[in-house]
Amino acid sequence: MPTIPAVAGIPIDFILFACVLIGVALFHHHTLRVAVTGLAVITVYKVLWSPFHGVPVPGHVTTAAGGPIAHTVRARRAVAVT
Repeated sequence: MPTIPAVAGIPIDFILFACVLIGVALFHHHTLRVAVTGLAVITVYKVLWSPFHGVPVPGHVTTAAGGPIAHTVRARRAVAVT
């Protein structure tokens, strides 16, 4: 099982969420803009860099983006064969 990226034992996604909360508190006149930006940053982090906590398969990419990409590649190969 891949390890979760952390700083001082705190997972990075929690740190990003805390930054969003601090941003909303500091820039309360721009709450929606800060929240949507934080959502986009956390989503990009989770999809591209955060390890996927599914069943580990040897030789497969373990990021969240790797699953759909690998599935698409396998599906195209299956369609090409049939």
